[in-house]
Amino acid sequence: MKIFTLLALFLLSSCAGYQFRYQNNPFAAYGINSIAIPNFLNKSLVPNASTPFTESISSVLSQNTTLKIHSGNSTRADATLIGIISSLDRKSSFNQTTGRTLIEDRGGRRDFYAPNQTSYKMTLNIILIKKPTQLDLQLINKDFLPYLDKHPKVVFSKVINLSTSYTRFLSLSSGPNGAGVTNATQNREIFNKSVESLASSAGSTFRETVLNAF
Repeated sequence: MKIFTLLALFLLSSCAGYQFRYQNNPFAAYGINSIAIPNFLNKSLVPNASTPFTESISSVLSQNTTLKIHSGNSTRADATLIGIISSLDRKSSFNQTTGRTLIEDRGGRRDFYAPNQTSYKMTLNIILIKKPTQLDLQLINKDFLPYLDKHPKVVFSKVINLSTSYTRFLSLSSGPNGAGVTNATQNREIFNKSVESLASSAGSTFRETVLNAF
């Protein structure tokens, strides 16, 4: 009976330790109990990318720590989490065709190959800085990212490299109201879904490589 009791206590303490690992404050040693998360700065070629990435990282912090989260800039927070999203500058370099489909002759048109698989890469820089001044924020928004880990107020500076691919919807249009109109709409939706998936992946990487490291 005593053996079973000891085993039960051991299991409970193990579970409690596991729970504590993911529900404590990873930045308590730095005097940080609250974090402000302004909308991430989007320097990429992806419109509106800041929203899903900001929400993903904010959700990870809310669900996995006891930190108090402030949306936007807040002078009440102990630190501010800055996110900068970037990508290659040119669309021709940003979108890489990794697959093609043969579109056969319809209505007297010649056969041709159309891209059906596209891949792209993005980078997310995340910086946690204690009580940043306007000068600190200006430095972050410029070309000082590689040196931010030397800044006395910076708790961490993390670079997350992301890549994904998506399959295009292909349908040949024979007129202004043909399938091509739907084609463009569906491709935009497919691409937006891939961006949301990439943001979710960034959140998972952030939890594994940053939160679990403290």
